[in-house]
Amino acid sequence: MRRRRKKSPRTDVAVHELLILAVLVLSLAIQAHRHGLI
Repeated sequence: MRRRRKKSPRTDVAVHELLILAVLVLSLAIQAHRHGLI
């Protein structure tokens, strides 16, 4: 198996989705905190 130095598009997409998920979770947590749920 050859190792390519270029990042595969799959990993880039996964990282992008993870970032979006993290932002969504953070915003939800902030909203919940404001409403006094946490």
